[in-house]
Amino acid sequence: MDRKDGQTTNVHENDDVIKESVCVKIRSSRAAAVCLVLLCVLLLTAVIVLCVHIHTKSSNYTPETHQLLTNITNSEERDQLLTMITNLTQERDGLKIKNKNLTNERDQLLTNITNLSEERDGLKIKTNNLTNERDQLKLEKNDLQMILGKLDGWVYSKSSLYFISSEKRNWTESRRYCTERGADLIIINNRAEQEFVSFDNFWIGLTDSDEEGRWKWVDGTNMTYEFWWIGEPNNSNNDEDCAYTFSSGWNDYPCNRVIRWICETAIRIRRDRAMPQAQPTEAQAGLQKAAEEPERQPTKGTQEGVRKPTEREGRKDEVKPEECSPDGFVSNSFASFWIGLTDSDVEGRWKWVDGTNMTYE
Repeated sequence: MDRKDGQTTNVHENDDVIKESVCVKIRSSRAAAVCLVLLCVLLLTAVIVLCVHIHTKSSNYTPETHQLLTNITNSEERDQLLTMITNLTQERDGLKIKNKNLTNERDQLLTNITNLSEERDGLKIKTNNLTNERDQLKLEKNDLQMILGKLDGWVYSKSSLYFISSEKRNWTESRRYCTERGADLIIINNRAEQEFVSFDNFWIGLTDSDEEGRWKWVDGTNMTYEFWWIGEPNNSNNDEDCAYTFSSGWNDYPCNRVIRWICETAIRIRRDRAMPQAQPTEAQAGLQKAAEEPERQPTKGTQEGVRKPTEREGRKDEVKPEECSPDGFVSNSFASFWIGLTDSDVEGRWKWVDGTNMTYE
């Protein structure tokens, strides 16, 4: 019994302990719940306070933020604008270079056009001058052919007059005949001229009388072109010092033999290029008059005696050398003739008959 009572007592004590521990646990749970609620309240309060604070701060920083965003946007636009400005500047510089190159090219073209225009004008002037000269030469040629047609025995070819004799004389007499008429025995300088005068047995102006074997023309020049027949010159019998021409070439021959001869004189035409029409020169006029007048022997006289007829007839006085062509028409065409030069007033002071001093001699 006692044992049962002891067990019952122990059971009650255990129940009490259990109940007490349950109560403790309940109280602990309630305290924890209260604490948790308090913590939630505190947290909510903190959250509310923080939200209010953030709202207040956000309200204060909104203009600054907007300004910052605007600044950022403006910076991007600025960078874009700078990039565009850089590109436009480079494009402008490229256009300037192109414009400068085009300007230089234009100036070069203008210079070329100017030079070509000047060259064209110069060619036009030259063409006009050559045309006028050609027309003048045609007129002079026609006039000269008319004059030469009236000169008995003389033949014109390539600016030279040739006289083909019909009588026979020795070489010296033949040359004298030529020189008395302002010419000389023919000098053959090329094949064309040789073919032009390829007649049989005519004296030419070639001799080695000064030095045997050294053939020279009558003007003193050495022989640069030769047309000797085969085996010639051979100086047969040691007396063949003159040359004649025939259809096959040249042959040396004794100078004292008599055969026909050929005279030659160059025609020097004096013309004024500025004149539109060809005017006969004094030499042409003299040749024409000589052709129209009957043949007569040349007359001789003193200088005063020669001047009087020219003054009475209204013709120009004696010729001056500077009035002649530069190649010396007077000296080459005539033998001994008076000219209008005298020192009769003051010895040693030579003057022309028109009173002018001597500027050419």
